[in-house]
Amino acid sequence: MGQTDQNTVQTDIGQNTFHEANRQYWLAYEGLSSEAYFRERLFSLVNDSLFAQNAGDLERIENNLKRISWVEPLVQAEPLLSFFETGLVMATLPLARLAMDRLDWDAAYRILDQCRQVLIGKRNRRREMGLGYRPDSECWYRIYTFLGELKWKGPEEYRNRVVSPENLVCDYLKIERRCVQYLDGLPLKDQKVNRDVYHGLGSCGIQIIKMATRWCPQHVNVLIDDFNRTHGNLLTAQPGHFLDASPTDPRNPWYWDFELYKWCALGPGTADEATLCHQWRLDAARATYDYGDLAGAFAGYSRELEFLLAPQTTIRVTARS
Repeated sequence: MGQTDQNTVQTDIGQNTFHEANRQYWLAYEGLSSEAYFRERLFSLVNDSLFAQNAGDLERIENNLKRISWVEPLVQAEPLLSFFETGLVMATLPLARLAMDRLDWDAAYRILDQCRQVLIGKRNRRREMGLGYRPDSECWYRIYTFLGELKWKGPEEYRNRVVSPENLVCDYLKIERRCVQYLDGLPLKDQKVNRDVYHGLGSCGIQIIKMATRWCPQHVNVLIDDFNRTHGNLLTAQPGHFLDASPTDPRNPWYWDFELYKWCALGPGTADEATLCHQWRLDAARATYDYGDLAGAFAGYSRELEFLLAPQTTIRVTARS
């Protein structure tokens, strides 16, 4: 048998193994006849990809997406199709995170736009079928979080890619109000889920405020007031607030996140004080978050400090202009 034949056999074996493993994953036991089992298996892959994102494990994320894509032809009817689309978006977003970490602006925007189009297509299809509205709030505020970060970090040429900063401010405020009103009126029984939603909204809000500081400063005060009403009196528009006044909440990472950004974008931007903000942010995170959440967060904090202090970073000049 020649080398080409051997490679062909090995490829066929690999494809058969891949197919069989996915068939077992999705179709064993009650398979796709159970909505609950399908959701459990789908979001198990989503959660695994979120852990892989924190570890920077691109291969693991891609393998999970391959497994999710395998089942797509089998779930083209409701209600499984809507669950599938939500899971697909959530499992794809970690790819955008990794692209952002390597400052690949084009790839990150392209991935986020694809996710956005999936959700818009889902919304339109369900409306045409006369089905109930599915807000997909977590998907949307995760997309807005990444878009906000991309826009305050990225080159000017990407300012209006996918959505303009001004429109993103409006989109964020709508999703935030919808989530807060829902939780205030009908809080979930699982308090951890409630906390996770508020944390997701707060993380999104910080990125949107930083984006507005750079591109549409006329919205900053409104955004800060809205953030403080929702999450407590944490943020102030004053650059260097941590030097001139007592911190509003020194145990909150969001306070130090915004102080670090302002110091580098609007203030003197000296490395010593920026590094102090970074260290206080780490200390606040240790006091706030579960130990298991910290490794990925700390790596992201360090990358952000490096980005803010890099000589080629232009956000300070743009924000002052």
